Amino acid sequence: MTPPGPRLPEQQGPQSVPRSRDGLPGWAIAVIIGGSALALLVAIGSVAALGAIAWTVVSTAPKVDTLVVPPTPETPIDPEPDSAEAEALAQHIVDTYDTYLAAVSDDSIYDAVPGGRDVDPDYIAAFIYTLTDYRSAVRFMSLDQDADRLADLAEQTDELERRFLAGEDLDVEIEITREDGTVFRSDGEYRTIDERPEAGGSPAER
Repeated sequence: MTPPGPRLPEQQGPQSVPRSRDGLPGWAIAVIIGGSALALLVAIGSVAALGAIAWTVVSTAPKVDTLVVPPTPETPIDPEPDSAEAEALAQHIVDTYDTYLAAVSDDSIYDAVPGGRDVDPDYIAAFIYTLTDYRSAVRFMSLDQDADRLADLAEQTDELERRFLAGEDLDVEIEITREDGTVFRSDGEYRTIDERPEAGGSPAER
């Protein structure tokens, strides 16, 4: 009797690939998990990259406090008077002089000044001499180049007239040599004839 030979393992049929409980093969699940992880890593990397770009933009953007802001313009300077206005100012000075010179000629000047004929004639003379000086200055002024000076002179003329009509001191210092050689001096102080200095006579004759 021939002894039995060694027992060989039983031949097994083709082995089936293990499936998950849902019916998907294991390798498919592994691929899905691996792909999801890769996608998550890519998404995280993209977010990080966008954050870095945003930080770069923010950090390099100019700050508000470093921007150069144009200064607020100051109050506009009034333009110089045009030639028409300068001409009107010059004419005003001339007209004022002519008006009071005519008033001296017809004696109506005493009706304009407080005190009338009791006023010291030197006070009236100081007023007329000052107006004459203003009138002469106008002749040497240019309407285009001396507009500001004309405006100042017109203001002085108005102030002088106001003081005269109010019987106030004229606030002037005058010394004029007349044609006959006598010297007229006046400080423009308002006073009556009775208040004139007794010694030395009239200031106009000293």
